[in-house]
Amino acid sequence: MVNDAVVRRTSGKVLFLSEVFSTDTQRRRGIPTPNVAAWNRTSMIAGLLEMRGYRVSVLSSGVTFRSRTGFALHGESTEAIGTSSLRTLHAVGPRYVSRAIGVVLLAGAAFVHLLRERPDATIAYNYSFLYVLIGVWSLILGIRFVVDIEDITELVPDRSPVGLENLKRRTQILAMHWTLKIASAVIVPARSFAARLGLTDRFAVIDYSMTKVAERPRFTDERVNVLFCGPYAQAHGYTLLLGTLERLRDRGALDRFRIHSTGNVPDPTVLARATGDRFDACVVLHGFLSAIEYRSLLSEIDVGLSLQLSSGPFGRTNTPSKSFEFLAAGLLLVCTEVGDQGGWRDRALVLDTEAPDTLATLLESIAEDRPGHEAFRSVGHRAAAREWHAPDKATQLETLLVTT
Repeated sequence: MVNDAVVRRTSGKVLFLSEVFSTDTQRRRGIPTPNVAAWNRTSMIAGLLEMRGYRVSVLSSGVTFRSRTGFALHGESTEAIGTSSLRTLHAVGPRYVSRAIGVVLLAGAAFVHLLRERPDATIAYNYSFLYVLIGVWSLILGIRFVVDIEDITELVPDRSPVGLENLKRRTQILAMHWTLKIASAVIVPARSFAARLGLTDRFAVIDYSMTKVAERPRFTDERVNVLFCGPYAQAHGYTLLLGTLERLRDRGALDRFRIHSTGNVPDPTVLARATGDRFDACVVLHGFLSAIEYRSLLSEIDVGLSLQLSSGPFGRTNTPSKSFEFLAAGLLLVCTEVGDQGGWRDRALVLDTEAPDTLATLLESIAEDRPGHEAFRSVGHRAAAREWHAPDKATQLETLLVTT
């Protein structure tokens, strides 16, 4: 949550539609992994609105196709998110049936909430045909409908236009189009999103303001601590990381680093092959971490890797949220040129080529000149703090909600 102090100036209400679920809901409903991106984005925006005095009601079906349980029977629950609330609806029936019922329950709960509470605005996290329906109802009642879009769907160019994947994407693209079509305003997490979507007005860039952390020197360990936190897929730079580790191993430089990973590494033996007999000494697998554990880990990391490839399916449509997180938390960011990152050379080390040799050489230069990179890291942290100041973001967000 955002924790910067600011004077509250209103007592408005917002309904936030977001498919998030708490740790407790995840455990009780047998959901394998949390939707971390949605949770971080939702809680951050709710926190910004709270700073301006809004009371945010987050509404979620709390149902996922990934549920381990064959038959779901869970009651509705309401939990606190800061001074706001998260209402998770009932889940009933087998996996696909409960998902269908969840859609109906979410629509009904949203319709009733809007009719009774008459909030100042409805915010939808990303897009769906269900959100189009709820958005139309919101507008009929004279309530602004705002879309917080975090993912842009495009066709996969190297796959068949009529293949299953691209057919699914065509449906998502249509849902994205109509959700944006009826929106009173749009929230985007990066400037590149606005250009990509062709937005010229009625939008605000609300990027990933993070909890304020105390500035502290890094590069004090005997090794350089480097973090890669997935996803563990080629498009997100995992293959680039593996090739880099092989180069460092072959050059005898791997012992200068401690490589940290979080989340579910699909096959740790692949990492072990890349690092050879140095795996146990140089690699730390943290697994899934709570928000508190993750922030604690960030306080010990020197270098954060954000290696999403510009040639991948998200290369033109996404600025990784972890890049904002790393800078705000005071890490030295090493990143590719995707999204907004190409313009961050004043605060991050941006790779000119997405090649293992390039990244290995860059990491070696960091280990060889710790004082110089510590100074640059501090500059990047201060730049992020100035540009992504939470009270300023809160004011921008409120302006978007109240503009007629």
